[in-house]
Amino acid sequence: SYIKSNNIRSMVDIPILYKSDVIGVICLESSNKRNWMEEEINFIQILSSLYSLAWSIKESDKANKALNDLEDFIDNCVLVSKTDKHGKITYVNKKFTAISGYKPSEVIGRDHELLSSNEHDSDFWDNMYLETTKNKKIWNGVVTNKSKSGGLYYVDTYIKADFDYDGKLKGYSSIRQDITNLKLKELENGQTFEIDLKNINRKIGRAHVWTPVTRSSRMP
Repeated sequence: SYIKSNNIRSMVDIPILYKSDVIGVICLESSNKRNWMEEEINFIQILSSLYSLAWSIKESDKANKALNDLEDFIDNCVLVSKTDKHGKITYVNKKFTAISGYKPSEVIGRDHELLSSNEHDSDFWDNMYLETTKNKKIWNGVVTNKSKSGGLYYVDTYIKADFDYDGKLKGYSSIRQDITNLKLKELENGQTFEIDLKNINRKIGRAHVWTPVTRSSRMP
């Protein structure tokens, strides 16, 4: 064994702990049979604490890197914004500014009315507030927004209300996926299909056809 082959007659082990798990052991060994002095025990306990601290810093750096990587991933994939309880914007990420065309300084302190396309009525937003604030659920819907340049863009939107420990409303968080290209293709295909149906019905005089965009039973 290790002890026998190295002629170890006396040993003291101090575990190295990290979050209650043993990640290593510091051993003090002697070839003589002896009692260990209190100063020696204290010394290796200090070494154990220093090693635990170094390990926690290392793990913290790993966690910070992972969080930074996740933030970069989110910034490149989805639009993120946060507001206070009055709906005033307090945070937007890089993707938000890239798609909307607004710099953070142009939207912080303002509400999302700035992006309004006037495509949604009050019932649409009342339902969102009911779902998030009263029912405390995550609301999802496709929202048509207007960019700084005046163009429309479409976002698959998730909104949740944020509450403090006392259950009081703090604000709102939202994540949006830009689906503009998909929406435009959908609209384009729907418009083309309607035109084709009109051409067909002109030739046959009468048709009964159902599509996702129109229902027609008679053409003149």
